[in-house]
Amino acid sequence: MTTYTTFAKKVKGNIWHVTKAIGQFNYVSVSKKTNNPFGTFGKQFSSIDKAQEAYKCADLKLFLLEIEMGLIDSIN
Repeated sequence: MTTYTTFAKKVKGNIWHVTKAIGQFNYVSVSKKTNNPFGTFGKQFSSIDKAQEAYKCADLKLFLLEIEMGLIDSIN
């Protein structure tokens, strides 16, 4: 069984969702919800560290670090 936890935060005018899957499937999915006309699911990474390496925005990296350390509440 896999448990999915989703987090949301507004970063530089855009709303970002990060979904963390733990269990049978382990991954982190990062998606931008604003200005997303095709409703894409975002990018998947094997860990939060890999997701942090993929983005340049310091605020988004901080958001991922807050999730990793358990400092931010989920939306579900």
